[in-house]
Amino acid sequence: MIGEVDTGDQILPACQTMLPDLLLLDINMPIVSGLDALEQLRAHNLSVHVIIISGYSEFEYAKRGIRHGAFDYLLKPIDSKELTECLSKAHRQILENQETTRLKILPHHSSSELADLLDRPESVPDFWDESYILGNHASCCAVIEIDNFYEVLKNHNHIDFMKSQIQSALLKQTSTKPAVFYNDWNRLTVILLGEPHPSHVFRPLCDGSLLDLSISIGLSSMGSIYQVKQLLREAEDAIQLKFILGSRSFIPYDSQLMRRLSETPFYFPKQEILNAFRTGQSGILSEALKGYYCSIQPSTNFQFLKAQSYDVFIQASYYLQSRGILLEQQFLQDATSSFSHLETVMELEKWMCSSLSGLISQMPDSQNANGPIINASLHYLQQHMYDSDLTLERMANELHVNASYLSHIFKKSQNIGLNSYIQKERMAFALTLINSSHLKMSEIASMCGYKDPVYFGKCVKNYFGLSFSQLRDSCLTEPETRCPDHAD
Repeated sequence: MIGEVDTGDQILPACQTMLPDLLLLDINMPIVSGLDALEQLRAHNLSVHVIIISGYSEFEYAKRGIRHGAFDYLLKPIDSKELTECLSKAHRQILENQETTRLKILPHHSSSELADLLDRPESVPDFWDESYILGNHASCCAVIEIDNFYEVLKNHNHIDFMKSQIQSALLKQTSTKPAVFYNDWNRLTVILLGEPHPSHVFRPLCDGSLLDLSISIGLSSMGSIYQVKQLLREAEDAIQLKFILGSRSFIPYDSQLMRRLSETPFYFPKQEILNAFRTGQSGILSEALKGYYCSIQPSTNFQFLKAQSYDVFIQASYYLQSRGILLEQQFLQDATSSFSHLETVMELEKWMCSSLSGLISQMPDSQNANGPIINASLHYLQQHMYDSDLTLERMANELHVNASYLSHIFKKSQNIGLNSYIQKERMAFALTLINSSHLKMSEIASMCGYKDPVYFGKCVKNYFGLSFSQLRDSCLTEPETRCPDHAD
């Protein structure tokens, strides 16, 4: 109990002077009512928790108080048990808010923008108070990547929910002040100041005990706060090794390892194996796999080889799903489980043959004459769907077929014109971004492959029958296209 006032006009100056955490406020006060005083507090951005106490039972008073951010509303005569519960709840909320203030959430920056920002030492005090910087010179940088991001997005439905989980877990692991930047859609960059044991902070986030998300982390070495651009590069180099080590990887930066990997050439015929897989013939696939795996020996590149092999398996799975083929979940789980125990090239070759042949067995029996072209076109679209320069002519040139012929067989095979297919996929992605983020229309337009935000807005209006802002407010999740299929 740090203060008490008798009239409503004394509330604002008293709170400005004493900065209380909690205010018990009577509605019926002389000179200025309690509700008017509450409005004054909010107008001056005072974030004190307010519990309104009144003998008035009219709901309008409660609604007005809640509208201006009252934490709770109690009626006289006060029940002691009810008051105790209310104070306990307020106490928990205040402690949570105090914990959250340690976390500095900074605006969205791409990796390149963040690197440019950190290259200016004068910008560093914008992230932390100068007194905090002077007392904590050691710093490190971590890049946190959400594994299998688009699959996770389907389950959690909102990006902010995923990122808030990571932030909350991060705060539990350190007593310092982390600065968090959102960047690259599925990544967060964290700068940690004054933490002597950063590995102890970040490693537990990857092992699954603190999060129900799967994340991987690349961690820089320790350095001065004014070396953060270099530390950021180290963290980004480290997170690249996730593709070698797999999901839930904690990867401290190792300069010697990075130098050795950069000097070691590595080739993996991913496209050739995927092309053999798309023929739907296990014999052709087995020959392609044996021809490659028999030509190499176990070496320091084995982890690279494992990562690339598993990526082919995932790409093959996505390919079948894009064709509307439902995969047996038990098969996928068994294949993934057995993969983690592979230790030699021979074992890896057998696993690839078995797993990819198992996927082929789930394909339809018949393959039409234009199957390879359609398969190649769908694969091309999967890789370039959100490129702003994607056109029928460019795609036909890449696939070495006539553009008119490609358009004809694509529509016959997929029951939708090529341009309509592209628009359908882009609009579905745009809807996901609108519902799960606070990105601007221009940002979403760029991510969906549209150079001109105005044109993108017209496409949204034509497709959904709603403007961009109306679509965001509507929370539409399953669109029914309003535009007819084009002749393409």
